[in-house]
Amino acid sequence: MIQIKAREGLHFVQYRNSLATVTRFKCGGVALGGGVFHTLSDGLSSLHFINTWSDNARGLSVAVPPFIDRMLLRARDPPTSSFEHIQYHPPPTLNSSKNGGLKSSTTAMLKFSSEQLGLLKPNRSRLCPSLPPGYLRNVVFTATPIAKSCDLQSEQLMNSVKRIHNELIKMDDNYLRLALDYLELQPDLSTLIRDPTYFASPNLNINSWTRLPVHECDFGWGRPIHMGSACILFEGTIYIIPSPNTKDRNLRLAVCLDADHMPLFQKYLYEF
Repeated sequence: MIQIKAREGLHFVQYRNSLATVTRFKCGGVALGGGVFHTLSDGLSSLHFINTWSDNARGLSVAVPPFIDRMLLRARDPPTSSFEHIQYHPPPTLNSSKNGGLKSSTTAMLKFSSEQLGLLKPNRSRLCPSLPPGYLRNVVFTATPIAKSCDLQSEQLMNSVKRIHNELIKMDDNYLRLALDYLELQPDLSTLIRDPTYFASPNLNINSWTRLPVHECDFGWGRPIHMGSACILFEGTIYIIPSPNTKDRNLRLAVCLDADHMPLFQKYLYEF
């Protein structure tokens, strides 16, 4: 294992909704850390901002500047909601602890090929008209397929995949606009914030970064050799991260699970 020592002094910049840190190591390496209020910006917007920042730092022209216009994702006037959006409801608790205490969790980094994963269509292109390139906002919408656990265990995998696919194809412009209207009609949006219990066992929060430009940032130090989440806050969260090596299409999984569940998850994943 290589021991990395940071130089004295840490450059730290913080604004109301974002922060950035630069750490210089004695070996000559540099680490850039960043954080942003997720309600303000999603992963694609945040990375586009960072990559634009790095281009500016090198004196390059910006082909697609960040575009900010909150009105593009405003609710309609008057807002209407024709059905209950259960995707904003907390999931049923199937594995609650009788003791009510917190259980220990562990984090692991797993690797496997990209052929084992599919890609989802981004919500930005589902809206009509599509959002402009470089749009700087959070455009994350969710869908919620419903099924009984006994059906999922007994049916063929393809049928389970179809359940998800059929729910995703409903996410057209009208569906997303209705979701915006539904949020506008809520008296207290803070009640919709997802706490750690939302992601806890048996639920999984899987985030695919395979379509994000996570290794394009270059401030003049060269392309990054690693990009990932500084920490995983909630048990049940998984990040799918592309390899920094442009010559392969391997993927890595950053996984945070209950310490008792991690060995089984890793076993079943590689045996699948």
